[in-house]
Amino acid sequence: MTNDTPIAPPTEVVKFGSSVLRTDADVPRTATEIKRRVLSGARVVAVISAFRGRTDELVSLANRVGGRTRSRSALLALGELESATAVAIALERLGLNVELIAGDRCIVATGDPEESEPVGVDTGEIAAALGAGRVVVVPGYGARDPSGAAVVLGRGGSDLTAITLASALNARAVLLKATGAVFEWDPGEQGPTPGRFEWLSFEDALSLGDRVLQPRAVEYARRVRTPFEVSGLGTTTTSSTLVHDGPTRVRDDIEQSHR
Repeated sequence: MTNDTPIAPPTEVVKFGSSVLRTDADVPRTATEIKRRVLSGARVVAVISAFRGRTDELVSLANRVGGRTRSRSALLALGELESATAVAIALERLGLNVELIAGDRCIVATGDPEESEPVGVDTGEIAAALGAGRVVVVPGYGARDPSGAAVVLGRGGSDLTAITLASALNARAVLLKATGAVFEWDPGEQGPTPGRFEWLSFEDALSLGDRVLQPRAVEYARRVRTPFEVSGLGTTTTSSTLVHDGPTRVRDDIEQSHR
């Protein structure tokens, strides 16, 4: 007896950080990267960060007009909505069917309104859009509390958005950064070339602080046991970093064991 149930294509939650989506000039190549992944056979949920510096501008605006109020988080999340909408428009121009789904429609979080922690995910709307063959674009950083009020997930919170959605969807999580991977130290610094972490344990990732990854996102990934990749635009898995519940290994000119 054969099983005629079709096998769903793999789902990828891909986060585009402000280091690769710096300004609106980077929107076309972001859309091209998403289309490349779709054409390779993946169902894609693209989590989009604000353009570089935009959140700082919104924080300054919030401080000028009213400080910490109930509506402040809604204002802070507008940067991601702006850039995500721009990416959605670019994807439609490339001929893709797109669904823009704000984080506050699917992620419930509690705690400090500006440092909230995800406690629940409603994947129904995202799953329906993926099932209909659409690319899902989600502005990172934003969520809602149990009463429905807007909250945000802390600076660098788009990392947390992506890992939260990947865990709930049982999807592959990929965080795209300008560095293309995680290194022993900043590869832009003068001096010896740092080794690239091929594998990086959650514990060692946390020891690096917030240099590349949001520590709260790493802690959440460790808690829900969701591995994720740190990669770059067009980068293959052979030159990226896998952050996981396992050993750490550094690669350089001579492969060596780090831990």
